[in-house]
Amino acid sequence: MSTKLLCQAIAARAMVSFAHRSKQYTVEPHSVGYEERDERGRPLLLRAWHGEGWRDFEVKYMSRIEIDRQHFTAGRLGHHDMPIVLCDVYGKAWAAMDGTGSQEVARIGAPMTTLRIYDLRDGVLALDLRDLIDLLAPRSLEAGWTVSPVRLDHLESGRSFHEFMITGPGQPGQDKLELIAASGSSVSGATLSEAAQEAAQVIWGQFAATLPEQSDPWVVIRAIDSTFYEVTSSDDAVLNAVQSAYVDVRVASGPATATPIEGL
Repeated sequence: MSTKLLCQAIAARAMVSFAHRSKQYTVEPHSVGYEERDERGRPLLLRAWHGEGWRDFEVKYMSRIEIDRQHFTAGRLGHHDMPIVLCDVYGKAWAAMDGTGSQEVARIGAPMTTLRIYDLRDGVLALDLRDLIDLLAPRSLEAGWTVSPVRLDHLESGRSFHEFMITGPGQPGQDKLELIAASGSSVSGATLSEAAQEAAQVIWGQFAATLPEQSDPWVVIRAIDSTFYEVTSSDDAVLNAVQSAYVDVRVASGPATATPIEGL
């Protein structure tokens, strides 16, 4: 039950409060899983942001877990997923454990569809982040946005990598999109649009939009190595707009999560 509740909080990106080894905590939960690839005998952990850093909590010592109304963004840098993850803030399918220890997968919210856009112009990708924000206006300007790296799992090594890269007029690390990503804060659609207009090219990056009064993402846009863009949403208006605006649009099984990436 504790794991299911934690995964529900992670899916909603909601703060949780709980007791752990006789102390009380309120944290941003980011993932639940195991630190070692062989989970037998290993403690099940909650990895969370607490205070000014990452901390792991053993789930078996947690009690009085409550989901708070306060929400957080998933854009904090430095978060590396555990080798075996039951649920995390970047996921679409959330794994939970029943009383027997078996896993079940439950979808949070409406089903999400991922479209990949491969349109080329003069041999290079024919769109950038600014084009998609403009395409989805005015709702894209009404939404709150979080900017973060694209997370990819390297299947052979069991490691995770976080990719964020743009080219622009500023010094490395000083362009507006880079500063927004580094802050981990949510920004308005207008602020993101302005930063996207100034960027020359977004090579890698994840951009998640949440509409007012909603907790689940409305749309997630991901730039993948200057090769294609992913647009993930359950909103038919978003999906129809993308398919109408671009020619080489392919339906994917889900966002790219591991290397090698199909289509690269």
